[in-house]
Amino acid sequence: MAKESLSIGLTNAGPDDLEVLSGSISLLDAVTPLLWRSALAHVGWLCFVDEPMAFTGGTTAQIQNAVFVAADFRRSHMRLAYHLFHEAMHQKFIELAQTHSLLSPGYDYPSLVENPWNGHVARYVRWDLDRSLTVAHVYLALAVFYGKLGVLLRDGGLARVWAVEGEPQEAFRMAIARSRFILDQLSGHRDMLGVAGCAFLHWMQGLAVRLAPDVSARPFRRFVEHGARQEDPVLTALLRAEVAS
Repeated sequence: MAKESLSIGLTNAGPDDLEVLSGSISLLDAVTPLLWRSALAHVGWLCFVDEPMAFTGGTTAQIQNAVFVAADFRRSHMRLAYHLFHEAMHQKFIELAQTHSLLSPGYDYPSLVENPWNGHVARYVRWDLDRSLTVAHVYLALAVFYGKLGVLLRDGGLARVWAVEGEPQEAFRMAIARSRFILDQLSGHRDMLGVAGCAFLHWMQGLAVRLAPDVSARPFRRFVEHGARQEDPVLTALLRAEVAS
């Protein structure tokens, strides 16, 4: 993550886009106000990107306080809220990495952590520890968001003024499973983490267990064992059933 840059085309935002953005921010404020505002504090610029469908969002340490989100997400409060929150958490991590000893001195970014859900992008089959830490952190934040969203919808504490796409509980469990799969691998590379990195990893592992003690990383291990990626329809169906159980 720290060594990448973005080469993208931006597009202008109109009044309708700002209205959707306002609704997305209101949704995040309603569901996870403290966590969302903590991430938002690290964002100064929101840039809509006019790129092919493969691009969803991004951040880069080379452009501080900026998050980039695909322009297509302006059509949906829910999708824009998800990606805005996702990228804001990445931006928060960039600043965390710049001010804390997350990685050991001399760390040279070897790709060590298996990634079975982005295998269609060759450079993301394995991640370095920097990217792995931020991804695990983002998935834990998304788990909190989806878990709270599901509770609010179930208990009637959230007015249905937003079109909620998908099943929050399934998204919650999937986010936890992905995070724990990454965290389990990071545990085997503590010697490459700095003092703050080890403390950060320990905190995330404990949080993942507290959020969902019954959700494991086992489904994703099956992908690695089969040498498959999440695009495999048979294994994907098995994974979804196991995570949702």
